[in-house]
Amino acid sequence: MQEKQANPKNLAYLTDRIAVLEGSQQLYGTQFDWDESGELKPNRFDDLDRVNQRRASIGLNSLKEQTAVMARFLASALFCSIRELVLENEKHL
Repeated sequence: MQEKQANPKNLAYLTDRIAVLEGSQQLYGTQFDWDESGELKPNRFDDLDRVNQRRASIGLNSLKEQTAVMARFLASALFCSIRELVLENEKHL
């Protein structure tokens, strides 16, 4: 019987999630949060070059690229939420 292997990307996300919850540095930079100035950034990680090497080894984009993806996604989600609120308020006018 062949042993099933975990998806490396899922394992990276799980590893980082646990690290962040334990107050440790991430290995893959998959977990983000807002800093004191309200900017979305990856939670603490050990070394940018090493993180990007680890990410590439499992098929993830660079941390810089992922940060841009996250920012675009959140901007889009915020726009959609605001649009929904406006449309809902227009129903009550």
